[in-house]
Amino acid sequence: TCRHLDLFKKSDQESPSLVQILDATQTAMGRRLLNQWVRYPLIDQKSIEARFDVVEEFRKEQGHCETIRQSLSEIYDFERLNSKLSLGHAHARDLVQLTTSLQQLPLIHQELIQLKSNLLKDCTQEWDMLDDVVTRIEKTLVSDPPFALKEGGLIVEGFSPELDELREISRGGKDYIA
Repeated sequence: TCRHLDLFKKSDQESPSLVQILDATQTAMGRRLLNQWVRYPLIDQKSIEARFDVVEEFRKEQGHCETIRQSLSEIYDFERLNSKLSLGHAHARDLVQLTTSLQQLPLIHQELIQLKSNLLKDCTQEWDMLDDVVTRIEKTLVSDPPFALKEGGLIVEGFSPELDELREISRGGKDYIA
């Protein structure tokens, strides 16, 4: 059915697919969500109407929409970052990207709570800003870390006395031995 309705782009297809026409997303996460919504559309009337209410409100409130869009453009792909972190394949810069992305959450929340849609109110009620995660990463990592973890220089000086001592030993090895 998806193929016959041209919902998704095939490599040899010349005309745009439905998803390509609809896609004005700002993030890879939004693009995946749009694909999921087209592939598995809502069938409950109340859920459909709730989603329409959100779309209508964003259409009317262009200022909020534009502010959220700007914040979303600063967000890296949370799903990809999460998979890299959970698999242990993350680089130091992935953690910096995570921090940059998490810093956008309060800005987006501030815009969403000003809107009246019930669906958005439900979404924002249990919103976790993850301030503790942002603070921990900012206190731990240098602002411009090296790409590879093996290069060192990832942890800010003063975070760990033991690490600072080892750094001092590595820099002034001869003095330490003497």
